[in-house]
Amino acid sequence: MSTHADKQQRSNRISRQPFFNHQGAKPEKGFISTNQVQAKLKVSKPNDPHEVEAEAMADHVVARLATPAFFHTDQTSRSQLNRQPEAEEEEALQTLRRQPEEEEEELQTLQRQPEEEEEVLQTLRRQPEEEEEELQMLRRQPEEEEEELQMLRRQPEEEEEELQMLRRQPEEEEEELQMLRRQPEEEEEELQMLRRQPEEEEEELQMLRRQPEEEEEE
Repeated sequence: MSTHADKQQRSNRISRQPFFNHQGAKPEKGFISTNQVQAKLKVSKPNDPHEVEAEAMADHVVARLATPAFFHTDQTSRSQLNRQPEAEEEEALQTLRRQPEEEEEELQTLQRQPEEEEEVLQTLRRQPEEEEEELQMLRRQPEEEEEELQMLRRQPEEEEEELQMLRRQPEEEEEELQMLRRQPEEEEEELQMLRRQPEEEEEELQMLRRQPEEEEEE
């Protein structure tokens, strides 16, 4: 019958030594090595808390190693390790496929660069012209302001002229009214002249008729 100390040593050895090595094979040596030097056994008291905890931990480890899920997890890990190179190769292949596209984009960028530089050069060439235009506008601005000032100065004169015209307008209207009033009189005079015209013609005719008689008498 094993003591609590034997169980603790057995659990410690089990926890330090994995059931499978890194390659997935079983270890070459057993759980208990005959070459190890064992320390002097020290028997603890029954129902010692540390002994109870160690025994429970050992039972848990042994039960876990005996379950099929442990082997399935190990196989899953190996499957993931096998898939990892495939994923890396696929990524490398995708990188190689994208490389011509990236080179084409770089080539397009290099081809557009002279056009962009030419646009920048044209902009720099136009800049002095635009600055000259702005300078001309600034030079013309005082002239335009002077013209506006002259217009403002002439405005009172023009308003005075308009006022004078408005003042003369009644006089002109009065003159037109007088002319309209005189028009019937002038028309009456013309009518009188037209009426007298036959009498004058008759008198001239009488004079012409008398002229031979007078000559005859002479």
